[in-house]
Amino acid sequence: MEMVKNMEAIINLLDKGAGGNILLVIALLVAIVIFVEKMFNWISKKFKFLYNKKKNIETNEDILKQSKKDIENLDTQVSNINKALISIMADRLNSKYKEYLAQQYIPEDELEGFIEFHDAYNNIGGNHTGDVKFNKAMELDVK
Repeated sequence: MEMVKNMEAIINLLDKGAGGNILLVIALLVAIVIFVEKMFNWISKKFKFLYNKKKNIETNEDILKQSKKDIENLDTQVSNINKALISIMADRLNSKYKEYLAQQYIPEDELEGFIEFHDAYNNIGGNHTGDVKFNKAMELDVK
């Protein structure tokens, strides 16, 4: 808007006889150059903004890819820990089974813990072998 006012002022001066057509052409060229410069600056800012936005998107995509890899690694670790825990619990269940079978009874103060342990073993994916030993031990007397 300001540029248009400046151009009008220059044209008015030229119309009042301050110069000929050459001055009019020069004034218009100056106005055009100023306009083009301002447009160039505006476009440059917009391109810089878009470039930075694109870089941010690329950075976020890289972060997302790395996060997916990290989650996959955590899933693998959790799976491995779960397998190890099942193995440890199976061994403990087997030991208690052998102990109870050898003594021919389950101590009363261990019964609830043995049942809870077996339930936990099943809840994390324990197998049928543990169930068979648990059921066989549960047939013993409680003393």
